[in-house]
Amino acid sequence: MNQADKTVDNKKNSLRKAQLDIAQIPLLTEEQINMLQAAGAQIPEGARIRMTDDVLECLMNQYRSDKVSLDIEIGANVVFKDKAFVSRNVKIKDNVIIGYQAFLAYGAEIGSGSCIGDRAVILYSVQLGGNVTIGDDVTLYNKVRIKGGKKTTIGKGATIGTGSIVEKGINIIPQAIIGPWKIVCELESEGVVIIDMFESIYSGRKDALVQLIYSNIISINDLEQAMTISWSEGFYTGIEEVDQQHFQMIRDLNELGKNLLQWEDKDEILERISKLRHELLDHFMTEEKYRVTGTSYISAYQQGSLHFSDYLETIFTNIDTSDLTPMFISNFYHSMFIWIIEHEILKIDQLYNKLLSMELVEKEPEEESREAIHIEKDPEDWSAILEGGF
Repeated sequence: MNQADKTVDNKKNSLRKAQLDIAQIPLLTEEQINMLQAAGAQIPEGARIRMTDDVLECLMNQYRSDKVSLDIEIGANVVFKDKAFVSRNVKIKDNVIIGYQAFLAYGAEIGSGSCIGDRAVILYSVQLGGNVTIGDDVTLYNKVRIKGGKKTTIGKGATIGTGSIVEKGINIIPQAIIGPWKIVCELESEGVVIIDMFESIYSGRKDALVQLIYSNIISINDLEQAMTISWSEGFYTGIEEVDQQHFQMIRDLNELGKNLLQWEDKDEILERISKLRHELLDHFMTEEKYRVTGTSYISAYQQGSLHFSDYLETIFTNIDTSDLTPMFISNFYHSMFIWIIEHEILKIDQLYNKLLSMELVEKEPEEESREAIHIEKDPEDWSAILEGGF
């Protein structure tokens, strides 16, 4: 048998094994589908969904602990392998496979015919078009968009940074690392290229982006979406003061994104950056009204807030418009974007609310204008509390 025949046989054997593995995952019963629908899942009539018991229980735990609708969409012929985690407000189209221990965060959208590899991490508001293959151990950070329509593959172990866009038909090699706000596309004259949104705008090399726009490879709307956080009902923590601050920070960060794309007035950009910095520092002070003690998780978060405050203070020492270099803008915007999404809206403030609602903590007055939250009892499983907040 020659090498070509061996390769074909190996592929056939791999396919058979994959089919056998999938066949061992149980189909949801009508009763289980009804239970998910009652919890806020939209599932078409007659859909065949394969899902292990632990995935189903994880979804239902989110519904029970959050006490709000799951607000997820699951199409026909969808397979969830063992220990996959699917957060609220996720949309999964038809004929999709979600791999073993794969993680789909809040707001992710998975197009028809796509396959998510084992242990892949799909973070906030990632969009996958149809017929996209995500390899094992891939990480797609917040707001990444992989366009569908042609076969697109992200190789095993690859990492794609926040806000990046991969055009349809592109194959990313295994272990590749693509930074935030990059455009990966194919040009007739150059082949596959990676274009940095910030560098193209801030260094005066807008011609690269203009070429993509006029070639209908990318649109202004694509760029704005990559730099925009859409406010969602799922972001509410139930703490009015915190919610108002979150809403204001998101609105101002989105406005800054528009300013950055236009890159017309450095003074206005500097003013917006300074405003965001002050808003975040004020927010840290607000959080101090709700001090949580008794867990290493909370302590680590509070330490992280202090470090981030120090970072903001350091980079803003005697800053003026001459300091608004592509590197500075990229680092600041990326840091703010990630912090607001991952640390504020989708994690710790949700945890505060869950601790209160599950009666695992008790508020006690400590000082004037200050409240302390102390753990009354240890929850049986902290992961069950944290699940819905990521």
